[in-house]
Amino acid sequence: MFHVNAWGTPFIAAMVGARLVLPGRTSMATSLLQLLAAEKVTVGFGVPVIWAGLLAAMRRTEVRLA
Repeated sequence: MFHVNAWGTPFIAAMVGARLVLPGRTSMATSLLQLLAAEKVTVGFGVPVIWAGLLAAMRRTEVRLA
């Protein structure tokens, strides 16, 4: 199943001057968590299974987003 809920996000980010961080091919929770922390991401878009994985990774590691 495919969805297009966030297709406008890259355009909106450019229009308001926001920095857009794209994770590339990886969807491993630990890698995503490290990327979010390193880039100091404040807004994120993703399906619930991605967020559940990130929460589990935060519980296993010392990486924090705040």
